[in-house]
Amino acid sequence: MTQLIDGRYEVIKPLSSGGFGITHLAKDLRRPGQPRCVVKQLRPQRKFSADGWQVARRLFDQEAEILERLGRHDQIPLLLAHLEENGNFYIVQDFIEGRTLRDELQAVKRLPENEVITLLHQGLTVLSYVHQQGVIHRDIKPENLIRRQDGVLCLIDFGIVKEFSAQQLGLMAQPQSRFMATTVSIGTEGYTPFEQIRGKPCPASDVYALGMVAIEALTGRYAWDLDFDPNTLDVLWRKGVKVRDALANVLNKMVCGHYSRRYADGVEALQALENILSPITTPRPKTPAPTKSVQVGDLAPDFTLPNQSGKTVTLSQFRGQKPIILYFYPKDDTPGCTLESCTFRDNYTDLQVAGAEVIGISSDSPQSH
Repeated sequence: MTQLIDGRYEVIKPLSSGGFGITHLAKDLRRPGQPRCVVKQLRPQRKFSADGWQVARRLFDQEAEILERLGRHDQIPLLLAHLEENGNFYIVQDFIEGRTLRDELQAVKRLPENEVITLLHQGLTVLSYVHQQGVIHRDIKPENLIRRQDGVLCLIDFGIVKEFSAQQLGLMAQPQSRFMATTVSIGTEGYTPFEQIRGKPCPASDVYALGMVAIEALTGRYAWDLDFDPNTLDVLWRKGVKVRDALANVLNKMVCGHYSRRYADGVEALQALENILSPITTPRPKTPAPTKSVQVGDLAPDFTLPNQSGKTVTLSQFRGQKPIILYFYPKDDTPGCTLESCTFRDNYTDLQVAGAEVIGISSDSPQSH
């Protein structure tokens, strides 16, 4: 028999189930084309009094408002509806077509460094937004990162819904163990830092979890199989792993044992990552300098940059992407600066310039600097 929720959402099949309830793939019969959506059913584990039910309903509405605000970000599923029917609470969100990072890692075991950098950049971008909204995800892991068909990672399954379930739908062992019961139920072994296990998650807890995801992708080892320093509780992962020191330093700080030694939140971690991708060693010119556009495919190994302090050169990429603008200063009295190599990656550009000091790389127009 077909299950119909709210007379609108027709269940296609279950996606997952657990102590908090069950998640269905469904289709919306009232929208044009009947698009697929995800319906999360939160099942109470105890009976409520009339007053208790009103409190639970009010808090559920509050949590749904937060999810609606978060869903405005391109990398977070949009909240379509929240409702109560027949003693159950439901959350309805957009269905993201793609596969989880866990599925990817099971297929390839490990990712190359440049893809891990992309993973980190995309993950920290959405995490920065989440933290700026005053929310902690609480359960970042490969299963909760879905790569859309356009290659962008999306963050799903926010622990805020699970926390509501734990506190209000009767999944706690005892009221006095509120924090421990809630956090342990939400967190996942290997990705949950020690302060979260103790019931005191903070934005740095999410930074830790994403760092562990990146390390797992880089090393091919499950997060829960990695060792810890017995004195600092820092994660020990670098042995036998070839990775640039700059990236390793960022990852090491993300997964420090004590939260006070980590990046405070996604915003700070993202800034640190971007600093190693586009280092700025000297202040940029205050006045926009003239630019010269050069097609990358036309660059010869001995292409010479003009020898004038503060000049810029616009390097246009092959595939219709934004131009990359190189800001540089010639060193000493060098008659010209030779562009030795220019390698484009997903989210950054490697540039080697002889006789010049690169002071910035940007995809903006020169007039914005």
